[in-house]
Amino acid sequence: MQFAVVLVQVIATYMLAALVLPDFEGDHTIDLRTHYFRQIRWFSATAVCVLLASLAKDLVLSGHLPAPLNVGFHVFFMAIWLGAALTRRDAYHYALPLLTACAFCAYIVLLFARLQ
Repeated sequence: MQFAVVLVQVIATYMLAALVLPDFEGDHTIDLRTHYFRQIRWFSATAVCVLLASLAKDLVLSGHLPAPLNVGFHVFFMAIWLGAALTRRDAYHYALPLLTACAFCAYIVLLFARLQ
């Protein structure tokens, strides 16, 4: 069971990488904006799966959920990625990478500043 939970997180992360860029076939041009909006729902759902698998991994490996701050960050990331799946507003999607990067940096600083 423990290995399966870890494997689910790795597979979902791999699927994120597969969804990011389109397959390049031939010499025709690809509209990345169209590709992005075609894939964003699948990408968002997969990102939420990665986050759920991360929480499940902690639960299975240690027997309990991580610290509340860690769970809070997971919920925040799930919320912004679900928002990305539900809205087509350009402003949201332009802000999403910056918001994600800033939140991820805060996650690292707040949760891993003191290594144990």
